Amino acid sequence: MKLRDLRFSGKRQPAAPGAPIGMAGANRLRCGGRDAALGLLWQPSQPQIPLREQARLAGGPHDGFDLCARFAAGRQIGFASTGDGLSAGMPAGASMCGSPSWGDNWLAAFEISGEPASWWIIALRGGLIYEDQLHGNSDSACAAFRKSLEAPDWEHIVAPNSWNIEGAVEAPLAEAMATAPGAKLRPVNRWPRIAFAAASALIALFCLYFGWSAVSEFRASKQREQAAAKPDPAVLQSFPWSETPDIRSFVNLCADEMDRLAVAVPGWTIQDAECVWSGAGALVKVRRKRQGGSAAWLQAALNIRSAGEAVILKGGQLAEQHSAVRFAASAGAAAIGPEDPARLESRLRDRFLTLGLELKLVSRNAKPRAGSGKSSRRSFGYHEINVATSAAVREYAQLIADVPALVPQRLVYRPDAARWLLTARAYHPVAGIGASGMNRRSSE
Repeated sequence: MKLRDLRFSGKRQPAAPGAPIGMAGANRLRCGGRDAALGLLWQPSQPQIPLREQARLAGGPHDGFDLCARFAAGRQIGFASTGDGLSAGMPAGASMCGSPSWGDNWLAAFEISGEPASWWIIALRGGLIYEDQLHGNSDSACAAFRKSLEAPDWEHIVAPNSWNIEGAVEAPLAEAMATAPGAKLRPVNRWPRIAFAAASALIALFCLYFGWSAVSEFRASKQREQAAAKPDPAVLQSFPWSETPDIRSFVNLCADEMDRLAVAVPGWTIQDAECVWSGAGALVKVRRKRQGGSAAWLQAALNIRSAGEAVILKGGQLAEQHSAVRFAASAGAAAIGPEDPARLESRLRDRFLTLGLELKLVSRNAKPRAGSGKSSRRSFGYHEINVATSAAVREYAQLIADVPALVPQRLVYRPDAARWLLTARAYHPVAGIGASGMNRRSSE
């Protein structure tokens, strides 16, 4: 069964004849005794990103989206704001509009009565909502409609006769609206429900407390006995450079993924590409700026190259692509202790000066925690290594690959300056803990 059959089968019927349809307020359509939400911002769903973060990215700096509606089996999410007079439980008007005879690629415009009147532009492409715009006058609506009309392969076009759109037919909005409930708006932030569940769990734990206290005390005493018998945990600690990728693998895989995402798209300029190490993997971001292009053009180009989906930001002026990169931990990394900081700095500066290359080193020192002989991640300082180059960034990674206790941090490319920036941290012990001692502990 096709997607459009799933959307329209059985449950979809035109609104009842004579049912009043008109604007009931800003972004609210009164249809058969109920209100529907118009003018949502529709984005591809990104399961790997939390819903609250998707709403924040879609809302840009104002971060005003607190409602959402899922469409097409969750493949698309429409974002809205209670500040526009909308509320949870309202259906999204775009999910109720259309007809099975229109196909999966249609473009429509309707004049909606009210004080003042409004014009609604709604479109579907490939079974997903392509446009959901509300205009306050006919001229701006017609201009926006003609802009959308530039996209190819429309199967059905609906527009007022007064616009003189070639190939378009005029149809009343009442015949295009369904009586099915459509996709309903839900809160983006579900913390109130979580807080209620947490409060219920806390009450249950409080009721069990007195019966469980004796068992807890017994277990605690056993744990204290076991902890006293264990060796110094400093020997068993996980060092900052453990489970991290080799700098060459980081640069090679990040650069390859950035190149895969950096698809040339007419009307969109790449601002920068960035790969950031997070402790378990790396997140690659490619940021673009609109230069006359459209979101549809961008996503179509990315789909052709299987380069993922773009998140539209700042009212459609910026776009971001995200991708996760996984690495294998460097073989033997945990067994290689840090180098003395003075010796490390001298060796790196001498190497780069000999080759006539630029190097920026910034030393960051930490102090051991007072009153404790145990080592921890906070007991390490590090040298931050920053390398800027216009080419051969993979060769620079090779140049510092022999530095012990080295952790990659970030790889950035800026096309406007044709410039790479590679940042890494070379950890070293702080005062009072010698490099040889750390070598011994890490090898244990």
